[in-house]
Amino acid sequence: MHAGFREVVRVNNLALIVKEPETPEEHRELMEVERLIWSPDYREVFPYHITIPLLDIGGVVLGVYEANLGKPVGVIIMMPGFRNGKPFLYSHMFGLIKRCRGKGVGSKLKEIQRKVALMKGYDLIEWTYDPLLSVNAWFNFVKSGVIARKYKPNYYGFVDFEYNRRIESDRLLAEWHLKSRRVEERMAGKGRHEPIEYFLERGAEIALTTELLSNGFRAPRKPRLWLNEELIVIEVPKNFVDMQVRKPSLAMEWRLRAREALTHYLGRGYAAFEFTRSEREQDRFFYVLWKVDLTRILRGDYP
Repeated sequence: MHAGFREVVRVNNLALIVKEPETPEEHRELMEVERLIWSPDYREVFPYHITIPLLDIGGVVLGVYEANLGKPVGVIIMMPGFRNGKPFLYSHMFGLIKRCRGKGVGSKLKEIQRKVALMKGYDLIEWTYDPLLSVNAWFNFVKSGVIARKYKPNYYGFVDFEYNRRIESDRLLAEWHLKSRRVEERMAGKGRHEPIEYFLERGAEIALTTELLSNGFRAPRKPRLWLNEELIVIEVPKNFVDMQVRKPSLAMEWRLRAREALTHYLGRGYAAFEFTRSEREQDRFFYVLWKVDLTRILRGDYP
C-alpha cells in the first residue's frame, strides 16, 4: 500500500496526525480504537478486511493519531453511496477516545472530513444520529450546518450499548451539503443562530412540548399533529442519556412522542433546519422545522 492523505492538526496543546492507514496492521489498529471509543466489550467493530477495500473503491478511512505517541485515538469511516442518480458519502463512524473530546478536536476533524470528501469529488455527506441527543444535534446543526428530512424508526434495532439496550434506536438522517453557503458559514462560525423565542415571535407553533417532573426530568406531552404553520417547533430533552439509564420508561415515552411528531411533519415536506435553546430556560432544547424550498435553506436564508 502507498501513502495517502495525511495532515497534522493542532488544537490547543494537542497535536494530532490524521491519515489514511497504509498497512494491514494500521487498519487492524483502527478496530482496537473503536473498542476504546465505544466500550471494551464492543463487538460490532468495523473489520479491517472491509476498510482495506473500502479505501480502494472511493470510501474514506482515516485514523486519528497522537503525534507524540503515534497511537490512534480516533477513527473516521465513510462509505460511498448512490441515490437518485447522485453519488454521496455515508459517514458510518466518527469517534474519539474520551480524553480527546470536548477540546475542539471534533470541529477540526469535521473540517478534515469535509476537505477529504471534496478532494474525492463528493459534495454530500449523510449520516444518522439519535435525534434525542441534544449535544449531537447542536454539533450537527449549529456547528456543521446539516439539515434533516428523513426519520428512521428503530434503525439498528436494540443496539449493543449499555445505556441504549432497552430503548429503540431511532435515527434522524443528517444531510451535509458541503458546497452550500449554509455549511460554509456555519463551519466558519458565522452562520445566523437565534433562540427559540425568536421563532415563536415569528409565528412558529409548538408541536411537541414538555412538563417538568419532580425528579428533574421533563416529560413530553402529546404531539399536536394538526398544525400547518411554516415553522414548527419540537422540543427534545437535555439529558436523554442519563434518562435512558435512570428512567428507561420515560426515555421510551420520549422516543415514541418525538417519533410521532418528527415522522409526521418531515413526511409533510418540512425540513429540520435549526437546533436551538430557550434564552430564558437554557436547559430546554428544540428543533425548528421549516416548510420552504431547500435551495433557500442551503443558501443560508433565515425565517
